[in-house]
Amino acid sequence: MKRFILIFFVVMAQSCSCNREVTLSSAEMLKMVKQGDPEVIVVLPSSEKEVIRCSHYRPVCKRAYTAKIKDLSAIFLEYNSEKEAKSAAILIKAYYVKNWVLDDVTGEPILERFVKKYLKAKNYDE
Repeated sequence: MKRFILIFFVVMAQSCSCNREVTLSSAEMLKMVKQGDPEVIVVLPSSEKEVIRCSHYRPVCKRAYTAKIKDLSAIFLEYNSEKEAKSAAILIKAYYVKNWVLDDVTGEPILERFVKKYLKAKNYDE
């Protein structure tokens, strides 16, 4: 019986994935951004032209948001995994954090400092 229990636990330990990837929901990302800038605004598109299309990015993102942080606009792209996000960040030379890519941040010193400090974002070449 002890042998059966031991085998059961070994099989269970091997079947569960110990390398589960941690992703951030949009609510968790917004909470992190608000810690650095409580006045952050998620910008809703006022016309069809202002809609950010995930199909314009490779790999294609799940969702895209525009946010005003410290009076500067940044695009937040949500992906299914960190691997996808890093791949997209490399292609567009952007910052990423977990399963998110932060477009229109590179080259804006205020936004670069913000995402590094409050979101712990990495640059595409890190």
